[in-house]
Amino acid sequence: MIPFPAPYRALRVWAIVFLAGLGSTAPTARLSAQEYDLIIRGGRLIDGTGNPWFAADIGIVGDRIVRIGNLGEATAGRVVDATGMYVTPGFIDLHSHADRAMTSEHLEARRAKSLNSQGLTTVLGGADGRTTAWPLDDEIASLRELGHAMNFVPMVGHSTVRREVMGDDYERPATPEEIARMSALVGEGMEAGAWGLGAGVEYRPARFSEPEEVIALAGAVAPYDGFYIAHQRSEAAMPLWQLPSNVDNWPVDGLQGLEETVNIAREAGIRVVASHHKARGRSSFGRSGQDTLVVNRAREEGLEVYLDVYPYETFGGGPRPMIPRWSLVHDTLDTSGGRDSPVYSAPGILDDARSHLERRWADPELRALIARDIAWIVDHNGGPDRVVVVGYPDSTYVGRTLDELAREMERHLPGGRRPHGAQRIPRRAGRRLDPRVRDPRRGHRQLLPAGLHGYGVRRRRERGRGRARIRLAAGRPPPPFRRVHAQDLPLCERP
Repeated sequence: MIPFPAPYRALRVWAIVFLAGLGSTAPTARLSAQEYDLIIRGGRLIDGTGNPWFAADIGIVGDRIVRIGNLGEATAGRVVDATGMYVTPGFIDLHSHADRAMTSEHLEARRAKSLNSQGLTTVLGGADGRTTAWPLDDEIASLRELGHAMNFVPMVGHSTVRREVMGDDYERPATPEEIARMSALVGEGMEAGAWGLGAGVEYRPARFSEPEEVIALAGAVAPYDGFYIAHQRSEAAMPLWQLPSNVDNWPVDGLQGLEETVNIAREAGIRVVASHHKARGRSSFGRSGQDTLVVNRAREEGLEVYLDVYPYETFGGGPRPMIPRWSLVHDTLDTSGGRDSPVYSAPGILDDARSHLERRWADPELRALIARDIAWIVDHNGGPDRVVVVGYPDSTYVGRTLDELAREMERHLPGGRRPHGAQRIPRRAGRRLDPRVRDPRRGHRQLLPAGLHGYGVRRRRERGRGRARIRLAAGRPPPPFRRVHAQDLPLCERP
């Protein structure tokens, strides 16, 4: 770990050394008339071990905790009254992309007030598999030269070493020789001071990797007692870069993404963390229960598998377009690379977006594809009642949900509540699961949102209530049934 450099030690939060002082119950020899530099009195202490909080005072000398307990009449240069407050060790932020700020030229960014003011004292680098500089020595040198206000844990980025070895020719599985070269770079990074391997296998270039590649690189950190932390290959019914209109094979779902992470722990023999774990999209709501079972069974197997989660009910950062980008560009553009294709970054590529969309919308077949993709995007972002408009030519739309606007327009949008007084939309063709479609990797049929080429859920009525029950076919023991309201399922309106 790269500690606070000298220029910023005044910013150090006392809590980062809290655990170091847990064993100190007697004052040192120097504690005479002015016994402590700082006393925190009357707080509810949470020691980070999982124990319940307990009431105690904390005596600090310099930057060290020297006593925890009832300090009675002890004196200090400064006394903080923490009555009714919780006092904890510094928090560790496992996924914040703070490494970009820590290595930037901007002083205020490196001071990280938005982090340490919340009690965060340690951050990880290499989030989503991207290291800010390579070789890793360069990143560490930048941190030490510029200074930073946080403890920093360097990581080797999977995407970084993959790009180093494969260059722009990364849209394919790596060869054994390339994997060996990547493994060597991982070893160099660990020697330089990295704590493990960070990955983002839902993003370019790592999403083109095979699981065997990631296992090999994770194995390279094992001799150093390193760990693996990943943005997994999928967190929803299909990966972030796919849409129903461009699915050409069986998409990886969130459960399979977690299974891959667990298998890395099994094969490489290291600790693993599924970063910002979530069941992304309304179609995935409820899957966390299954994921918890997978993790618990892995731990029963003796594997060290962990999850970290957001402290809020959303995901990502920044606004998201609700219209698929492929519908906004010229026909000559190859958009087969998915939603994250580099072609969308070309200057002026969306200059005629409105005319391209109007042209496609006039074609019934293309309109159906666009509508199906929109249905998925809305579902993927939580449904109409959770998608808030942040930018639109009509400013009266801003700050309102799609569901609110739909009620006002007396229309029904996919996945949302039916406007008051509107008639129920009838079931559409293609809502049933095709019994001939099977996932060859898992041996059973996979249920996907209705927007995915007609796959959907098999409905049935239970005691007169309009409910849908999700069921998996035979082939492996199914998880517990999960009931969902039919109105919460994505529904694509045909033109």
